[in-house]
Amino acid sequence: MVSKLRGISLLFICMLLLSACSSSSGSSEKKSDSKSKNKDLEVSIEDASFVLLGKDDGVAEEGTEKGVLAVKFKLSNKSKDGIRLSTRDGFKLYDGDEETNAISDAYNTNVGIEFESSGDLGAGKTKTTTGFFEVEKDKEYEIGIKAASEDYEKKIEEVIVKVNTADYAESFDALQDPAKALAAYIDSIYLDKDNSDYEKLVSADKAVIQEEAKKVFKEKIKRYFVGKLTDEEVDKLYAAYKSAQSQKAEFKTVTSAKANGKAVVLIEFSTVSLRNIYEDLSEYQYEYREKTKKYDEKGTKKYLISKFDKIINNQEVEEGEDLKIHMIEEDGKWNVNSSQDGQERLTNIFAAGSKY
Repeated sequence: MVSKLRGISLLFICMLLLSACSSSSGSSEKKSDSKSKNKDLEVSIEDASFVLLGKDDGVAEEGTEKGVLAVKFKLSNKSKDGIRLSTRDGFKLYDGDEETNAISDAYNTNVGIEFESSGDLGAGKTKTTTGFFEVEKDKEYEIGIKAASEDYEKKIEEVIVKVNTADYAESFDALQDPAKALAAYIDSIYLDKDNSDYEKLVSADKAVIQEEAKKVFKEKIKRYFVGKLTDEEVDKLYAAYKSAQSQKAEFKTVTSAKANGKAVVLIEFSTVSLRNIYEDLSEYQYEYREKTKKYDEKGTKKYLISKFDKIINNQEVEEGEDLKIHMIEEDGKWNVNSSQDGQERLTNIFAAGSKY
């Protein structure tokens, strides 16, 4: 009986191994769909991902099922003659009976997408080039690559490769990650709000930026007070301002361009202005002098600080001009690009009430 069970077990294991081999073979066949050739040209898909070009890509808002797929091709010239291939009309996307050209004006230097025309490919040579296609998520297509020989009497047959956009669904789902990261950045750093996306998507040094934001606030607010503000007094004033911002400021972020670990995020916002607090502070300063019948710098400052909550909550919320914030990916997380002025502008807006 034991021997029989052992025999059945061995048979079962063999069946599993055969099944695994069959499954592995199936995966290999699926991958081979992205490679094809004729006697003159061999084409394979090296990589692909969904990108945003900074134009109307159909994915400015979440919920759409369309996007731009950037496909990196490896091209090998197997003929004895040089060939030419144009990214303008050398790539065709086939969706059943429907045929469309690749996007011919795909470039955005902010995210490293340069205009690329494939140009010449010498006999026996290999090169890579990228084509951009408007596609739907989770759908299969064929891509035709048509090259021209330098021998004008020779015709090169079109090479067809298959692509399944479902294979790149992760990059599609991540298109709005930079916008989510920037929203979490603003919430967590400037508004003291909890945002679960901060830990998942943001790589910024929160403590360092918050300290810099407080310095910017201090430089702005000290102009309105008589006498020098202590660190404790600045902390109290800034806490009141952040509380008002948290309740009244509004913003909306959306990814405009994204590729190659870079992104441009558009932000619409309104902020609690500090422009008119001088008038309110002056009124309270006059009120204090009327009550005390004397000029007391220390007492006046203390009185104004005690009224700051009320003053700041009475300030108008001003709508600012839309901004473009450049972001960069670091180890799967996003941060404001330090080579641009994005962090400085965000700090001026949300820590000092500027609308510019």
